Amino acid sequence: MEDFDIFMAQAMILLVLCRRHLVNCQKAVYHLVSRTRMKSCAATQQRLRKKRRLIINLLMDLQQVQRQLGNGGRRWMLPRLRKHWFEREVMQVWEDDRWRENFRMTKTSFLKLVDLVRYKMEPKPTAVREPIPLEKRVAMALYNLASNMEYRVTANQFGSHKTTVRKHLLGFCSAVVECMADYIQLPSAAEAIEIARRWEAKWSFPQAYGAIDGTHIPITAPSDGFRDYVNRKGWPSIQLQAVCDDRYLFRNINCGAPGSSHDAGILAASPLQDHSPRLPKEPRMIEGVPVPLCLLGDPAYPLQPWLMKPYALSLASAQSRGLTDEQQQLEAERESFNVYHSAGRMAIECAFGRLKGRWRKLQKRIEVDVDKVPLIVSTCCILHNFCETQSEVFHDAWLPSPDVARQYPQPDGRAHPALNERTARDARDAVRVHLARHCPLRQSTLRF
Repeated sequence: MEDFDIFMAQAMILLVLCRRHLVNCQKAVYHLVSRTRMKSCAATQQRLRKKRRLIINLLMDLQQVQRQLGNGGRRWMLPRLRKHWFEREVMQVWEDDRWRENFRMTKTSFLKLVDLVRYKMEPKPTAVREPIPLEKRVAMALYNLASNMEYRVTANQFGSHKTTVRKHLLGFCSAVVECMADYIQLPSAAEAIEIARRWEAKWSFPQAYGAIDGTHIPITAPSDGFRDYVNRKGWPSIQLQAVCDDRYLFRNINCGAPGSSHDAGILAASPLQDHSPRLPKEPRMIEGVPVPLCLLGDPAYPLQPWLMKPYALSLASAQSRGLTDEQQQLEAERESFNVYHSAGRMAIECAFGRLKGRWRKLQKRIEVDVDKVPLIVSTCCILHNFCETQSEVFHDAWLPSPDVARQYPQPDGRAHPALNERTARDARDAVRVHLARHCPLRQSTLRF
């Protein structure tokens, strides 16, 4: 930076600080001009030392003007209240229970998380005052995500300003998405086979290595295109489409579609659909039919070889429809298939519950620009997997309360009317026969 540019920066700052004291402002600027002219010739020979001296002089001028303004002027930099609360109390005194309650993880996991994002979030020294430590920045972000409190409340807790909390929250989210993206990835063929083995042992459903579904996240919708974000329940949202395994780990996420979008349309436009030919298949012979590994989805999704959905059944009883004994047996097998299918598909519902229970910011309307919401949601999904892999305890008391469910009811998925592939139908029929032969027939609780 040239000396003249530094002089202009000094003059502008002094003008802002002295706007209520014009006389002092004129004196300060006159002093600045005369001092700069005296040094302009020497700067050509000792440029580096002169720049350093100019910066030091700038800080001294700012301090002097602040003293002149006293209590009557408006502060341009707030003092940090409760400066050492986090360093002295949280970091040194708090036990693991208090860490989990406030940050959703123990201190050991917290320090590991700090190391993972250090490359992107390490603060740089400044000449104005000491920067906020990295550990405190991460703690601010976790506290805000876990508590769903306003920026103002988080700022008061950490002795900072609400704009600082927002800045560090978004910075933390960007760092997590960039540095920890590998915490969410689709399983390899060997992993998928192992997941399918555990899945069948737990829910009796063969060849399933994950469940797919969507959930709505409340947002502050933009005025432009507001109606696109209003879902079928009448409140604005964006949708999170996710795939999870039997241990409630997210294996794939896609976030950002407006709330009015259909699940099948979101899937068709997602990278998962494009990646489907490369998904693990590893077929297994069931009732003489090769059944590939698959994901379990609700009726809103199309039936595909890699995505198995339930049968479409009537809620009326078989007797009331006048079905034959053979048709009644087929209907009973399909109904039992749907029950086993639904039991396994509940894994994704449990994963969503644990996600929103840990990071309560997703339970209520997120007060940021709609284009920043996918960043926050993706960060919460990655942190969810981080906590699960660290074996962090999840308390049922964290689950969303009934009041949240009443305020933001989740829309039901509409059945997909598209024609199903023949190979997918054959695979589903083979699983139905397998379940009927090796597992007790089950009935749905919905009856007329």
